[in-house]
Amino acid sequence: MYFTGTTPSTNGIVSNNWYDRKLGASIYCADDSTVQTVGSSTAAVGKMSPNNLLSTTIGDELRIATNFRARVVGVALKDRSCILPAGRGGNAAYWFDGTTGNFVSSTYYMTELPKWMQLFNEQKLPQKYLSKPWETIQPLSIYQKYCAPDDNRYEGLFSGEKRSVFPHNLPAITDELKTFDVLRVTPWGNTITKDIALAALENEKLGKGDVTIILTISFSSPDYIGHQFGPQSVEVMDNYLRLDKDIADLLSYLDKNYGKNNVLLFLTADHGAAQNIVYMQDHKLASGSIDVDDILLKLAVLLLKTTPTVIWLKPRQSTS
Repeated sequence: MYFTGTTPSTNGIVSNNWYDRKLGASIYCADDSTVQTVGSSTAAVGKMSPNNLLSTTIGDELRIATNFRARVVGVALKDRSCILPAGRGGNAAYWFDGTTGNFVSSTYYMTELPKWMQLFNEQKLPQKYLSKPWETIQPLSIYQKYCAPDDNRYEGLFSGEKRSVFPHNLPAITDELKTFDVLRVTPWGNTITKDIALAALENEKLGKGDVTIILTISFSSPDYIGHQFGPQSVEVMDNYLRLDKDIADLLSYLDKNYGKNNVLLFLTADHGAAQNIVYMQDHKLASGSIDVDDILLKLAVLLLKTTPTVIWLKPRQSTS
């Protein structure tokens, strides 16, 4: 998990969020109150580091083996998806701040963004990618062979939408939200991740010396899109058709600039996606949900009957 080669009980990352008994509070896997945001005025977005990771990663072991000459860099939309794979000894991690549209880091790694990253942010790529509606890359008739109808009741809605159908008016949605976070739930979240990965390879001269380097890239948009629309959706299929092109661009760059015999590439995933419960039930398949808050309430009642402890519960937070 997270490039550690071990289980959560050993590497310490048991979930996205968990209850810390020493602190007496819930914490996030990449939380670090001792560091500050680098590259944005959004204070909370950069208070992140791999401090909660208890074991080494592949990158950490490579750094140790090369007397810390090797470089390890992580890029992703999600903070945890670049911070944790890069490990405790990573040279840099860059993630997306939806409030400003910038990629940022934290003082765990640096005191200011490198010049190339500042120039990358100045391109304002989120504004560019969100300036046009999301249309399908292929005729809709092709998707109908493999997906549920585009107009169905099983999918989530973008802000301001009344129906989850193509085209999705990304400029209007962005204006409605007043942030660039909608980029995460589009295929261009993958594209900008590819863009920053290529920029890191080029500008940090990764792999141009005599020491092996590691660049970790997390394409987070499939997760966001899968959660919102479900695996049966046209949106998910369109995302993967476009992601194939982004990965092809990345592979072409590696072949041209490094050579096929000089790159080791591996792909992995954190989880799949379950079908919508109502979708399953409508097709007469066994499916259902549980009310976690109800379970917690019943547990509290049971504990109060057996011990004179005052228990305070608050609604659980999403860990998607």
